[in-house]
Amino acid sequence: MFLSVFFFNSATTRLLLAILPWLLGNSDPAIFTGEEYFRLGLYEEAITEYQRYLFFHAHDPQNFFGYVYYRMGIAYRNQGLWNEAITALEKSIQSETGDLSRERRRLDLGVTLIACRRHSQAEFLLLKLELYSPFLEIRRYASLYRGLSCLYEEKWTEAQEAFKSFCDIDQDPSMAEAKVRIRMIIRDMEYTRLKSAKLAKALSTILPGAGQIYSKELPSGLNALLINAATFYLVLSDALNQRYFDALFNLIFLFERFYSGNRHNAGQAAQQYNRRQSEQIIDKILKIFDESRSHPCPIS
Repeated sequence: MFLSVFFFNSATTRLLLAILPWLLGNSDPAIFTGEEYFRLGLYEEAITEYQRYLFFHAHDPQNFFGYVYYRMGIAYRNQGLWNEAITALEKSIQSETGDLSRERRRLDLGVTLIACRRHSQAEFLLLKLELYSPFLEIRRYASLYRGLSCLYEEKWTEAQEAFKSFCDIDQDPSMAEAKVRIRMIIRDMEYTRLKSAKLAKALSTILPGAGQIYSKELPSGLNALLINAATFYLVLSDALNQRYFDALFNLIFLFERFYSGNRHNAGQAAQQYNRRQSEQIIDKILKIFDESRSHPCPIS
């Protein structure tokens, strides 16, 4: 009974979505239906309708290809289909005739590149927008997103430069509070000291666990120190008691393994510390824009 009701409701919904545009006098039923599916989170169905519009309006000079490709790109992005999203957004940019809309879609493409971890491409695109876009709004957000992309790659110097550019681009009164808070974040970044993975490895080479302690991971550092001390003592004890085969076995299969692992983990600990610092800055910046009703940050 439940399944029959479900399928009936599903079929009814699809029928209503198909005929409602004509009832309302809408000349583009595929776009209308696609928008309804999109609003309901039915992205695959929405994409199908958008593709239907593209097929039937291939030779229509008064088409909405720019908008349709854009909505397809966002639908793909919401599903995590990054290559399809990037392709659709690029087609949207090529098909769009309005300058401001085209620049905004370039921003969306930059956000999508950040989301799928293509940071080098994102930074290049956003830097071009920041330098050459004729629209202050676009340049402002391009610098912000470029800073976030640099933080994801732990490029703190470039991130600080991008955030400073964001604060200096214009004097929009509605952005005053956000800019004050971001300037405070820039100041905090200047006083934050990141950890060197090479130095952490060097310290753990001299004294096992020292690199982890340097990277603010005290329990891991003490654990590495104790395990390496215990295995070294075992090797030394066997050697002093003339159990040379046991000493060689323990040296190769125990001490060398834990000692090498300790050096590797020290470098990882430094990278993880830096990543945590970057993520904290990213969270702070996204929070600033989440709290702003007039200027929400799309990347969040």
